[in-house]
Amino acid sequence: MNIKSNTGKIVLSAGLLESSRMLVGAINSLFLLKKGLSYSDLACLQSVYMLGKVFFEIPTGFIADK
Repeated sequence: MNIKSNTGKIVLSAGLLESSRMLVGAINSLFLLKKGLSYSDLACLQSVYMLGKVFFEIPTGFIADK
């Protein structure tokens, strides 16, 4: 098994996964703006989402590493 060829595949798949997540986020933002949310409401909603993600992902990662 060649490590260098696998590393390239992993980096490519991670990049594709992350770009698809960003695309979904952009489309979701446009959808919410179309539904009547203001830019400040959208920023507040995104902030709450990110804080929740940080507060729940860090403890679960810590527990998973034990």
